[in-house]
Amino acid sequence: FSGPEVRKKVYQNILDDLMVGEQQVFRKNAGFWEDEILYRTSGTNATANFYNDKVVFSLIKDAELTLNEDDPFEMKASFLNWSLEFKNAEKGALLPQNRVDRN
Repeated sequence: FSGPEVRKKVYQNILDDLMVGEQQVFRKNAGFWEDEILYRTSGTNATANFYNDKVVFSLIKDAELTLNEDDPFEMKASFLNWSLEFKNAEKGALLPQNRVDRN
Protein backbone atom coordinates (compact mmCIF):
# COMPACT_ATOMS: atom_id res chain seq x y z
CA PHE A 1 0.00 0.00 0.00
CA SER A 2 1.27 3.43 -0.75
CA GLY A 3 -0.07 6.90 -0.27
CA PRO A 4 -2.73 8.12 2.16
CA GLU A 5 -5.60 7.80 -0.35
CA VAL A 6 -4.89 4.10 -0.95
CA ARG A 7 -4.61 3.39 2.77
CA LYS A 8 -7.81 5.35 3.44
CA LYS A 9 -9.68 3.20 0.89
CA VAL A 10 -8.41 -0.04 2.48
CA TYR A 11 -9.31 1.12 6.00
CA GLN A 12 -12.71 2.41 4.80
CA ASN A 13 -13.48 -1.06 3.40
CA ILE A 14 -12.61 -2.61 6.77
CA LEU A 15 -14.82 -0.06 8.58
CA ASP A 16 -17.71 -0.68 6.18
CA ASP A 17 -17.43 -4.44 6.73
CA LEU A 18 -17.50 -3.95 10.51
CA MET A 19 -20.51 -1.62 10.49
CA VAL A 20 -22.62 -3.38 7.87
CA GLY A 21 -21.92 -6.95 8.98
CA GLU A 22 -23.24 -6.46 12.49
CA GLN A 23 -26.55 -8.02 13.59
CA GLN A 24 -29.01 -6.42 15.98
CA VAL A 25 -28.19 -7.43 19.58
CA PHE A 26 -30.17 -6.80 22.79
CA ARG A 27 -28.12 -6.90 26.01
CA LYS A 28 -28.64 -6.34 29.71
CA ASN A 29 -26.24 -3.85 31.31
CA ALA A 30 -23.43 -5.86 32.89
CA GLY A 31 -21.62 -2.81 34.24
CA PHE A 32 -20.00 -1.65 30.99
CA TRP A 33 -22.29 1.37 30.47
CA GLU A 34 -23.73 4.09 32.67
CA ASP A 35 -25.52 2.60 35.71
CA GLU A 36 -28.85 4.13 34.63
CA ILE A 37 -28.89 2.15 31.35
CA LEU A 38 -30.80 -1.09 31.95
CA TYR A 39 -30.60 -2.58 28.44
CA ARG A 40 -29.05 -1.70 25.10
CA THR A 41 -29.81 -2.84 21.62
CA SER A 42 -27.37 -2.09 18.87
CA GLY A 43 -26.82 -3.05 15.30
CA THR A 44 -25.83 -1.61 11.99
CA ASN A 45 -25.46 2.13 12.53
CA ALA A 46 -28.07 2.29 15.32
CA THR A 47 -28.27 2.03 19.11
CA ALA A 48 -31.11 2.32 21.62
CA ASN A 49 -30.54 2.59 25.38
CA PHE A 50 -33.39 1.61 27.70
CA TYR A 51 -33.73 3.37 31.05
CA ASN A 52 -36.50 3.14 33.67
CA ASP A 53 -38.19 6.26 32.34
CA LYS A 54 -36.91 6.78 28.77
CA VAL A 55 -35.44 5.27 25.62
CA VAL A 56 -32.54 7.05 23.90
CA PHE A 57 -31.90 6.38 20.21
CA SER A 58 -28.76 7.13 18.19
CA LEU A 59 -28.19 6.71 14.46
CA ILE A 60 -24.88 7.13 12.67
CA LYS A 61 -24.59 8.03 9.00
CA ASP A 62 -21.93 9.11 6.57
CA ALA A 63 -19.18 7.37 8.56
CA GLU A 64 -15.90 8.06 6.82
CA LEU A 65 -12.27 7.62 7.74
CA THR A 66 -10.06 10.69 7.93
CA LEU A 67 -6.55 10.85 6.50
CA ASN A 68 -4.84 10.91 9.90
CA GLU A 69 -1.50 9.13 9.50
CA ASP A 70 -1.14 8.71 13.30
CA ASP A 71 -4.56 7.05 13.69
CA PRO A 72 -5.63 5.24 10.51
CA PHE A 73 -9.02 4.30 12.04
CA GLU A 74 -9.96 7.86 13.08
CA MET A 75 -13.32 8.65 11.56
CA LYS A 76 -15.86 11.41 11.19
CA ALA A 77 -19.59 10.86 10.99
CA SER A 78 -22.99 12.46 11.39
CA PHE A 79 -25.15 11.43 14.33
CA LEU A 80 -28.87 11.75 14.93
CA ASN A 81 -29.89 11.39 18.58
CA TRP A 82 -33.34 11.60 20.16
CA SER A 83 -35.19 10.24 23.15
CA LEU A 84 -38.65 9.31 24.35
CA GLU A 85 -39.30 10.14 27.98
CA PHE A 86 -42.11 8.50 29.91
CA LYS A 87 -43.61 11.09 32.26
CA ASN A 88 -44.79 9.72 35.62
CA ALA A 89 -43.35 6.30 34.77
CA GLU A 90 -43.38 3.75 37.58
CA LYS A 91 -39.83 2.71 38.29
CA GLY A 92 -40.44 -1.02 38.39
CA ALA A 93 -38.57 -3.88 36.85
CA LEU A 94 -38.11 -3.63 33.11
CA LEU A 95 -37.74 -7.18 31.82
CA PRO A 96 -37.25 -8.43 28.27
CA GLN A 97 -39.82 -11.03 27.29
CA ASN A 98 -39.71 -12.99 24.06
CA ARG A 99 -37.09 -13.19 21.37
CA VAL A 100 -38.24 -11.85 18.00
CA ASP A 101 -36.67 -13.34 14.91
CA ARG A 102 -36.33 -10.87 12.06
CA ASN A 103 -35.60 -11.43 8.41
